[in-house]
Amino acid sequence: MSCSLRDQAACTACRVALAYAIGDVLAGRVELNTPLHSLISIREGLFWKQVGRSPYTASVFQGPPLLLQLCQLTAKHLVWQAIILSLVDWITSCVLERVVTHAVRLSKQDNAEHTYIKQSAQFLYLVNPFLILSTASGSTANLANLAVIAALYGGLSSNTALAGLGLATGCYLSAHPALLIVPTALLLLEQDRNLDKTAPPAISSHGSLPADKHKLQQPDMPLLHQRVAKPVLSRNKPHIVLQLLSYTALFTLGLLVLSDMQLRHYPEHFTTSLFKTRVQGATPLPLGTQSPVHWTRHVYGYMLMGPDSTPNIGMWWYFFAEVFPSWRCPMKALFGIATVLPPLLLTIKLHKQPLLLFACQCIVTSMLKPYPTAADAAQFMALLPLFPELLLQLPSRVFTATSLLLLAYLGPTMWYLWMDLGTGNANFFYAITLLWAAWQAMLLLQMVTIATHIDTADTPVQSKHKPV
Repeated sequence: MSCSLRDQAACTACRVALAYAIGDVLAGRVELNTPLHSLISIREGLFWKQVGRSPYTASVFQGPPLLLQLCQLTAKHLVWQAIILSLVDWITSCVLERVVTHAVRLSKQDNAEHTYIKQSAQFLYLVNPFLILSTASGSTANLANLAVIAALYGGLSSNTALAGLGLATGCYLSAHPALLIVPTALLLLEQDRNLDKTAPPAISSHGSLPADKHKLQQPDMPLLHQRVAKPVLSRNKPHIVLQLLSYTALFTLGLLVLSDMQLRHYPEHFTTSLFKTRVQGATPLPLGTQSPVHWTRHVYGYMLMGPDSTPNIGMWWYFFAEVFPSWRCPMKALFGIATVLPPLLLTIKLHKQPLLLFACQCIVTSMLKPYPTAADAAQFMALLPLFPELLLQLPSRVFTATSLLLLAYLGPTMWYLWMDLGTGNANFFYAITLLWAAWQAMLLLQMVTIATHIDTADTPVQSKHKPV
């Protein structure tokens, strides 16, 4: 199912129309926005910047500094913000189409039905209700989706620079895409192995093919012309991983330097322990201001440690709002370990299937990060059509689909009972967030189990007895 220009225009018009009609209502929904991605927090940061103060003064804006520069012209008008984010969604869908092309080319055993499901990934991404509402609300979480999909495309196309740029941008915007470095490296290594298998045979120095390769020689082509086509040489495996890490570190360093340049006039969030002197021309710290804290500690500490208990669709907020203050630090460390441990176990289990490992890591990130949004769910849902052999073998496809629709309905309903009517409490809404996490965990477990069974069935059984 290819996505035509008419379909793409219709999806864009739907996003803009929703932003014009109910955009202000959607901007306040906790399912779509967090302090990291909300248009309201971006406007707050721009306000403080315009009056000559640091954008992190009131602790409302929690995103990276370059995000303010990107949204400076569109944040005042929600419709313009939705138009720009719709363009981001369109670019992401185009990159996803390239990902599907490479996935179809690599899967030589797919039938017509599997190919059709994979080719519908672009269309399903654009019509995903979670993504449409997120774009109409002005949430900037869609930018991280573009970075993650670009990193995936770089891994499938053996483009190490693009993969490093996608990972660096994703880590800059959200920090948790750092868990995708290992799957991306495994993808690059897998493409390198495929390159070895498809490489043409080498020609000896005296101009003749190897003895077992003479049948590949074309009799109607002179040997001189055959020597022009040089064999494709694969890269060394440590060199591929080192190159990916170098590109990721280089692009990340560039983004951090540009961010420091944006905040050089605000010593309360630019000065570090290594630079105690004030920047020339900087505004002096007002009385009562706390000691200088570098913006990276402010932003990424917020992303990773979840100090704000603002309700969202994650599992952190209610737990740390109820736990005793003396237990918060050790429990946050435990939650952080729980965020890193599943990717490690999945890497051990699925290291031979890096594309599936990449999708599973996205599910784990959406499930365990402190401030998830509906755009994170749209991210891993966009990758599900790449595995038709798994989706068609899910033991409870109907239950999985209907339970997702039920959770999408019950979430706003419980929020309405809690906040608007006052007949419920936080337990109502938090119960739905726990069920949402359980739904993602169930989907992850089923996919890994089916993939393991398929891999075991395809592996030939080797006899323990030596042939006579």
